[in-house]
Amino acid sequence: MNEVKIRDRQLTDLDQCVEALAVVHDVDGYPLNWPVDPHGWLCSPGILQAWIAETASAIVGHVVLQLVAPSITANGSPTPPTAEVSRLFVVPAARRQAVASGLLHHAHQWAADHGFGLTLEVTDDQRSAAIALYERNGWRHTHTTKANWTAPDGKPVSLRHYTRSQDPGETA
Repeated sequence: MNEVKIRDRQLTDLDQCVEALAVVHDVDGYPLNWPVDPHGWLCSPGILQAWIAETASAIVGHVVLQLVAPSITANGSPTPPTAEVSRLFVVPAARRQAVASGLLHHAHQWAADHGFGLTLEVTDDQRSAAIALYERNGWRHTHTTKANWTAPDGKPVSLRHYTRSQDPGETA
């Protein structure tokens, strides 16, 4: 495969991002429920920043950071600003080439540079390649919850929640 470059996502990239997402959905079932409006799903409200990974010929990966609504801690002070890693995917042809790790590192560096803590959530499947990727890249599982949405078969979905607090320059 050609050299992979990570850059800011542009509006003109969205059609190719949706095409790549469709390939990932067909192979992996991500997202679990195909969005009615995939362009809108990739551009959901609260996005702080979005990046793509591309070769000379195609978009091969994608990630966004979304603003997490602030909350109040038990002692009454506001929580620090937090961003959630979301909409991360890499097409099968570009896997095992550190594309997802590169996208995660890029997002973590941006968050650190802008004073944001990081979280993410992923469907709870212990054999998940995504879970292995996150844990290999220094993410720490904090808790598991039930999603407020269901799987295509109507069954409840469990979500694993992660945080990342290591210096972005560190390697996991």
